[in-house]
Amino acid sequence: MPRLTVAQMNAHCGELVRLNKRFAPIIKASPLCPIGRTKRTQTHFECMVDSIVSQQVATKAAQTVYNRIQTAAGGELLPETLAQLGERRLYECGLNSAKVKALQGLADAALSGEVDFNRIARLPDDAVIEQLTKLYGIGRWTAEMFLIFQLGRIDVWPTGDLAVRRGWDMLHKNTEPISVKALEAHGESLRPIRSIAAWYCWRAS
Repeated sequence: MPRLTVAQMNAHCGELVRLNKRFAPIIKASPLCPIGRTKRTQTHFECMVDSIVSQQVATKAAQTVYNRIQTAAGGELLPETLAQLGERRLYECGLNSAKVKALQGLADAALSGEVDFNRIARLPDDAVIEQLTKLYGIGRWTAEMFLIFQLGRIDVWPTGDLAVRRGWDMLHKNTEPISVKALEAHGESLRPIRSIAAWYCWRAS
């Protein structure tokens, strides 16, 4: 999928303001949303490894562990090189048992074709989420972040993300925290640019 141009993103932001004027101040005060515009620095498989490693860990610590895994895999993080490391080597990289199991499951799924990272970008959003969340250690939020930031999908609405909900509340001056169900309903009016709305909610939170 070709990357969005600055003009296209500006048009999407203008549409977002038309749909919900509460977004106007944060859009004006923020950099232009990067979703779908930035060049990927990781393969799809590397991105998922990084996502698993980063779960509930400080950014710097996660990067250190990821670098160790990449080095142990010979500098090229592929399903086959990850699978060859084995449990003991992954533990030595600084992973806990749950993450070791998740990474081994991810590598096995990629090698067997259960998840085809060569064609996953061609699948619709729901199919990507279904494929990824059936794997151990990968929940809906992780799959949604993959869709938004790796695949550049602009109509994902991660209502389970606390920062998105907080940002929505701040933009709309809510006195009570919005529920996931209520935010899901509000998102219907923001199709097909809900990822962009979510990004500006993050900026506002």
